Amino acid sequence: MDAHRLPGCAGFALAMTLCPHAQGAECPREDALGKSRIIAVAVDEIDKGIAAVEMALNGVSTTIPSMPFFRFPGFLTNRQTLDDLQQRRIVVFDADIIADDWIAMTREAELNLLTARLKAAGKGIILPHDPKAQTAAVLPAFLRYLRDNGHSVVHVVPEAESRPAADVEQSEKRE
Repeated sequence: MDAHRLPGCAGFALAMTLCPHAQGAECPREDALGKSRIIAVAVDEIDKGIAAVEMALNGVSTTIPSMPFFRFPGFLTNRQTLDDLQQRRIVVFDADIIADDWIAMTREAELNLLTARLKAAGKGIILPHDPKAQTAAVLPAFLRYLRDNGHSVVHVVPEAESRPAADVEQSEKRE
């Protein structure tokens, strides 16, 4: 699976996520550090974000996420960090429509902004960014808009652990 896109997802994914990302970290610049050091710093920040989320959700600090989804702050990434996460079977989310819900606005203004962007994009992943009261307030109206206009909400779940074909065949024979 391509780490930065979920292939075959038609319609819309309302991505209110608990995807970990480092909070308040600045991206190091290549002129200050060598390229391999930048990648090491980025991977370390990713691991810190995953560990913090796992501690908050499950009481265990680990860099192996129980929910293998990730979103880069500001969508700032590079091929090396995408490759690292893909090797770890962690799906990286992107967005086609940004809600700009960190900007103070009325529920009506946010709904108008979202629906206008949706009409312009046609389809894709919609990312309400922050868990704020104004975002929660607009969701019922936005979900009605999606339903009334023939759009779908996609529930994204981690893939099941794959089993070797021989195990699947043996399991089917027993059933």
